[in-house]
Amino acid sequence: MKSFLVNKEPTPKNKVRQRKRIFSKKGSERSIYKILSSCFKKRGYYLSQGPIFEKYKEQILAIAIFLSTTSPFLYKKKSEKLLNFHWRKYIQIFSKQDAVNFLDCSVLYLLENSHFSGEDEEEIKSYLPKPIISFNESYVLSIIKKNKEDNDLNLLGIRFDKYLNLIDLSLRLFEIIRYEVSKDCSKVLELVELSNTWKEKTSEIFGFKSEYIAFLYFLNLRSKRRKLTPWWLS
Repeated sequence: MKSFLVNKEPTPKNKVRQRKRIFSKKGSERSIYKILSSCFKKRGYYLSQGPIFEKYKEQILAIAIFLSTTSPFLYKKKSEKLLNFHWRKYIQIFSKQDAVNFLDCSVLYLLENSHFSGEDEEEIKSYLPKPIISFNESYVLSIIKKNKEDNDLNLLGIRFDKYLNLIDLSLRLFEIIRYEVSKDCSKVLELVELSNTWKEKTSEIFGFKSEYIAFLYFLNLRSKRRKLTPWWLS
């Protein structure tokens, strides 16, 4: 009687099918912080010319990271269907050149919301391109411009006041994670509560896509000073 068992050659390691992980970390996802930081230091850019900006660099980058991770999801691709949705296609909407716009918007946001000290504010204004426009105008123009450049994009209608509130929450999250928890363990509770609120507010605006936004935002927020990342965030 012939055996039904056939000895097959082992599959080469490089051909073994690996399970796909929807939240696997790739260089492109991790590089949002690196791209923004590189643009910050770009020769000829006003942020690199004024030493005063180095003092507020982390706050500027924190908001720019938020804008970079949420802005792509303000659109819906015309070719998109529920079954072919892939979040990585969205983070490719904005290029490296667009990073400068997000940094500009970050400075304007901090300026309008009094996050610079009085003396620093005047010095910062002296470096900004004239005339100085509002954060809302600068950001909305960037979003509309991208919508016109790409025929596959449909701009979604959202409550802009809710989006602004989300920026406030994001900046507060950054401050707790970066500066406060390491000095005061009681801030952990505030961090947990604020994180839950942030996720709820993000979900109200972006629906199921908020999960991808949270992944991208916190991944890059932690990329800033990885050596200082607390053990409980590992």
